[in-house]
Amino acid sequence: MLLGDIAVGKTSLARRLAFGRFDSDYRATLGVEIYSADVPACDGRGEDLRLSIWDLDGDLSDSLAAHSYIRGAAGALIVADAARPATLARLAPLSRMFREAMVGRPVRHVINKSDLISEAARTALIDEGALSDLEPAPVLTSALSGENVVDAFHTLAGDILDIGA
Repeated sequence: MLLGDIAVGKTSLARRLAFGRFDSDYRATLGVEIYSADVPACDGRGEDLRLSIWDLDGDLSDSLAAHSYIRGAAGALIVADAARPATLARLAPLSRMFREAMVGRPVRHVINKSDLISEAARTALIDEGALSDLEPAPVLTSALSGENVVDAFHTLAGDILDIGA
């Protein structure tokens, strides 16, 4: 499941993984879109993994526990926009909301659009301030360049396998 505010790049991340490309046409997701994609096997555990990725619109994230979408979620990528501080502040609350609704299911934090900020800003995001307290630590991604996109989904898939979800 992809969670995060409107326009943080959830759909772009899913489309980058599923289709291997970035689409510059922005269309807000209404409700939920579902993508399917393969990621490499985790730690030599056999064949590639087929992920079913639920991309929720940003408005649904606010009342997550009330939606039936969450019931089948094996894990979540919580996404923020590197260039929009308000979305960064929402990482911890969204993570907490998912963890309370889906006890024991893995969560990973993603700061997307890393291509829009300087190297100094990239370092500051991870090593300083409130984000340094997030567990697990956020990973910087860019749906535009593809930076760390496969790795983010791959790591979450490994976490899901570890719990047997």
